[in-house]
Amino acid sequence: MFYFISIFLLALFDIVATHYQIIVYGSYAVEANPVMRWVMETYGITTAYGVRLITAIIGVSLLLFVQQHEPRARWLLRFILVAYVALACWHCYISDLFTIHLG
Repeated sequence: MFYFISIFLLALFDIVATHYQIIVYGSYAVEANPVMRWVMETYGITTAYGVRLITAIIGVSLLLFVQQHEPRARWLLRFILVAYVALACWHCYISDLFTIHLG
């Protein structure tokens, strides 16, 4: 359950941070994932939120189900969690969240 909740929250943070950066930086910021960029441009940001969260839920649910029969699936869950944490750190870095502005 830890993996499910963690990855879901990180996927939510990812789409919110992407939306924020597109609003703040305008045409300089785009979605790096071409499929999600197409969804955003074609159907709008609300649908993109749904698609991102539904794909995260389905993917993690399948891995949690497979994990019962294949213990190596836990490594994949750990990898996905680390990848989402790295992506969250990247979003924070490019949003100047960790930058101290003096002056």
